[in-house]
Amino acid sequence: MLKEIFDRTLAVIGFIAVSPSFLVIGLLIKLESSGPIFFKHRRIGKNGKSFWMYKFRKMEDNLNVGPKISPKYDARLTKVGRVLERLKLDEIPQLINIVKGDMSFVGPRPEIPKIIELYTLEQRKVLTVKPGLVGPNQIIWRNEKNLFPENLDDVEAYYIKNILPLKLQRDIQYAENANFLSDINYLILALGATIFEPFKISHIKRRKRLIFKLMTDLGLSGAAYVAALLIKYDLQISSDLLRHGITILPVLFGWQIIGFTFLGAPHQTWRYFCQADLIVLVKVITVSVLLTVAVLYPFIKPTLLFSFWILYSILCLCFLSGMRFL
Repeated sequence: MLKEIFDRTLAVIGFIAVSPSFLVIGLLIKLESSGPIFFKHRRIGKNGKSFWMYKFRKMEDNLNVGPKISPKYDARLTKVGRVLERLKLDEIPQLINIVKGDMSFVGPRPEIPKIIELYTLEQRKVLTVKPGLVGPNQIIWRNEKNLFPENLDDVEAYYIKNILPLKLQRDIQYAENANFLSDINYLILALGATIFEPFKISHIKRRKRLIFKLMTDLGLSGAAYVAALLIKYDLQISSDLLRHGITILPVLFGWQIIGFTFLGAPHQTWRYFCQADLIVLVKVITVSVLLTVAVLYPFIKPTLLFSFWILYSILCLCFLSGMRFL
């Protein structure tokens, strides 16, 4: 009872806290590909009860093609989907499942009916507890996809034979010894891994070229902002406008970091810049400007609301695309 009260209370608080992310992530998903924002899939929960589990959609609209278990380097993933998966943000909608009582914050990850049918009597012990958003396997195997060899012919068969038995061993142990304090411990470990995983030195080194491109794009965006001010105000920038810039630029850059990252701009090969890449830049610039103005509307100088932002957008697009043509 204590766990259920804790789960639902924390899920409601968490849902309210992250609700803005639904708008941002949903917008990014729709900007990149057509189809629904959410993906739901039938899973099996406590006592064998089935339920719909929710996620943000990570793949192209045709979701029923290919294996139900996503392999390493899954070609079906969109650019936004890859980032969502890497940061585990695709799981956020499962807060809805927790509020509904289908899931808990901590517990064995729910499987599809096809997998459950293969369980032995001993393995079905995992169904005596609610499935969770995180569990022992998600702490030990942060990125389960790394366990799959590349170019597998049958991903599901490999999963069932080599990975599932090991997962079930830990899940059975959890089900037999679960308690509130251990759940809190798992939750803290999972939260820490989610927050600090992207900042590991190994990850930064592996992505240093992408980070350099992203920083270059932000620098060019900042240059476009300053250039737009100089042009609009005849090369005279007052201290008032500088204060506005200190307020506006961090927010603008924040939206652009999200847009560039999720829509894959740093992955563009600049020497082969094409129409599709140009469309990505247009989307990022347009949406970042609109969101910045929406968030900071009460604090932005009225004269910056119209002609300035149009001028900035044009200059920013010219600077970013020009760098790619060099």
